[in-house]
Amino acid sequence: MNKINKKVVIGSLAFLGSVVMFTACKNPLAQMIKLADQQKLTVEPSPLELHGDKVNFTVGANLPVAMMKKGSVYELEVHYIAKNIETVTDDGKATPDISVGKISFDGDKYAGQKSEPRETRPFGFGYEDRLKEGGLMVKGNVFKKGKEKDKKSFGPVRMRANGGQFVKGISTTALLVKAPASGLTYSPTESPFASVDHNLVAPQPTVKPVRLDFERGSANVNPAVGDNKNTFDMVDLFVKEQIPPFEATVTGTHSPEGSEAVNTNLANARAKAVETAFMKTMQKYNYKKEDLTKYRFNLNPVTLKATLPEFYSLLDQSSLPAEAKSEIKSILNEKGDFVENERKLAAKPYYNNLMNEVYPKLRYAKTEVMLNANQKTPAELSALAKRITEGKEAADKLSEEEYLFVAQNTPDLKERIAILKAAASKYDTWKIQNNLGAAYLDQSLLENDKSKIDMALSALNNSISKKETAEAYYNIAMAYAMQGKMKECEENLKKALNVGSSNPKVNKLLKGASGYFAIRAAETFDSPKYKEAVDLLNDAQANNPNLFNKGLAQLLSRRYDEAIASFNAALQKNNKDAITYYALAITAARKNDENAMASNLKKACELNSDLKAKAIKDVEFDKYKSSGAFKDAIK
Repeated sequence: MNKINKKVVIGSLAFLGSVVMFTACKNPLAQMIKLADQQKLTVEPSPLELHGDKVNFTVGANLPVAMMKKGSVYELEVHYIAKNIETVTDDGKATPDISVGKISFDGDKYAGQKSEPRETRPFGFGYEDRLKEGGLMVKGNVFKKGKEKDKKSFGPVRMRANGGQFVKGISTTALLVKAPASGLTYSPTESPFASVDHNLVAPQPTVKPVRLDFERGSANVNPAVGDNKNTFDMVDLFVKEQIPPFEATVTGTHSPEGSEAVNTNLANARAKAVETAFMKTMQKYNYKKEDLTKYRFNLNPVTLKATLPEFYSLLDQSSLPAEAKSEIKSILNEKGDFVENERKLAAKPYYNNLMNEVYPKLRYAKTEVMLNANQKTPAELSALAKRITEGKEAADKLSEEEYLFVAQNTPDLKERIAILKAAASKYDTWKIQNNLGAAYLDQSLLENDKSKIDMALSALNNSISKKETAEAYYNIAMAYAMQGKMKECEENLKKALNVGSSNPKVNKLLKGASGYFAIRAAETFDSPKYKEAVDLLNDAQANNPNLFNKGLAQLLSRRYDEAIASFNAALQKNNKDAITYYALAITAARKNDENAMASNLKKACELNSDLKAKAIKDVEFDKYKSSGAFKDAIK
């Protein structure tokens, strides 16, 4: 048989016993029938190909130059017969299953021209499984214009290719397209099912300043000084809610009067006073000794020189006259001993104002604490969830978001399901039910337990009853596909696509479904639907069915090298997938690579022995069926 997908030239159309013989050779209709024996036909593609649910092809007919007469019409009827075409005899008694259409030649148009009359027409018919084995047949009619009832006919006869082989069969490679759940394997890192994100947002910590004010020259804590009472109330609240560990830097400072050594010691003592205040409050709430050690305070006594910038800022805000402010800054900037400069200030008439208005604001120690709403760590959430599933804690100890978070981060599927069931007892929401259904589907894949699919469907339908979502409809579609119920699968995939989702992960799954439907919608090898499918599947989740379908779209659109790369990528996701090896064998056959065809077909048949019978009847392998390599592959 000629190379697949190339035009097939049909020559020497034999009429056999069905040809109407005319003894009156001068009869123009009889002459037309006699010359019809020399007509040439082309068929593209051959064998015929299924795309989507249609078999579309083109037939071209070239007639001998002298065949057409004025006032006459020649018709070539094209039929398809659903039988083993090898067994059909050319006796005019075969009854075609489908009348596909006609090619008509008008004698007034072509009579007398020097070139061969040629007409080309596209044909097509809807595919049914019963049509897979069969072939094209043709019937010729000649008649004078206006006298069609007096037409002379021959056939139907089998359409033959050069070398005497019949134009037969339909390539049904397009039927290999996988629903998005086909060929799936369980992955602990990337589930093929649609789950709802937990959306657990960590509360933002609140920064609270802690400041204790002191009297001149003192590091004793007096609640009556400054705002100390409110500070103690805040520390009490913080310690009551905070969970160790905790670390803070405490800065102790001072007003500039007195010696350097005295002030430095005083700054350190004031910082220490803040630490003591915390520790006493912790003891009040009976913190354990080991908890107390998890609190760390880094003391930071401020030197006199470091005090000056803050001193100048407070001075600028004071009610002292501008001249006094300027003079104070000038004195403190003089070279020499800081204590001596302080004595010069003490002699000034405005010194008391300085002591009463500015210096008290420099006698403090401060730190910052983080109030974090007592958020639980992932480990604490997991431990609490486990206690809930064991009946040792109430289900309301976790929020819905926390349940979803823990379940999502629990790799053990049995534990995940137990967590989600506990969550459903308190929060019977569409999110919990959807994720429970997805977990059951994962478990079904992992354990090859079909009973889990019914449990998944129960949870997913419960989710839909609360809210229609793309996630739940997609998962329901996957569940039906795993049960072999492809009609229900497609119905729910379409619902998922109609509802849509803003979740990027779910959209990757939906693009896989869209790619599947794009392949199903293509009608010819050059349909733009195949490119659309490849583009969609490039953005879909990189699982076996999506990668396989991408390769299939490339194969069906005759991009063979790209198809091979995609099929090999699909095998990396599931190297036990017989259909992917079978598709690689078809691709190699189309590329005339007999070795690759045979090795991939052999692997496919080893993984699935049912493919042996399929390969024997598959027209994709017709040119190899008598070869030893093919026979060895399917033995």
